[in-house]
Amino acid sequence: MKLWHLLFACLLCTAFAACGPSATPENGGTPPGTNGKPSSATPNPAASQQIPAKEVLGSTTERILRYQPAAEVANYLYTQEDMDMYIHKVSGAMRRQIGNLTPESPTYCTVVVGVNPQGEHRLWYVFPEGSPSGPFKAAMEAAVAEVPVLKVKQEVVTFGVAMTLWGFKESHEEAGRVILPQEWQDAGKAFSTPQKATKLAQLAWGKAS
Repeated sequence: MKLWHLLFACLLCTAFAACGPSATPENGGTPPGTNGKPSSATPNPAASQQIPAKEVLGSTTERILRYQPAAEVANYLYTQEDMDMYIHKVSGAMRRQIGNLTPESPTYCTVVVGVNPQGEHRLWYVFPEGSPSGPFKAAMEAAVAEVPVLKVKQEVVTFGVAMTLWGFKESHEEAGRVILPQEWQDAGKAFSTPQKATKLAQLAWGKAS
């Protein structure tokens, strides 16, 4: 009789265990982790803000160079916020376009952008050696073309996007250099005194790379 009671108790415990909560959550939810904390499978809300690997490929935007004093350029724009947003969009578009290129030799450069009141833009390039490849120049042109035109009231607005490309590691000396485009330097040779970036960009407008 005692043996029967023991067998009955074991069967009863088994039945309760089978009716207990399932380890798999309903509605496709994520099971809780240890001690009630979210498991590693929980999506990271910051993941959508990360730069896709395709856009990087060892290339990064390091600095934005402003060649014109803020007080001066304020006279050429409708709002400074327009300029800031334009720079943000252009540098982002450049990064995406570089991500579509076949990697070239590691290097660093500055891409200088100029915009005039007619909505036209020009690009000048500063490379430590030689000049940019055809595919790189086409990518930079495509990047600027995909961004809505910056509205400029007068003169020319310029800025530079300094970047390292395809795994290049900048030294402190290289990072501290600010070199004007060769076309600007050539235009400045006609004067005995240094000229403003605005003047140099205007003179070199028809000689953009």
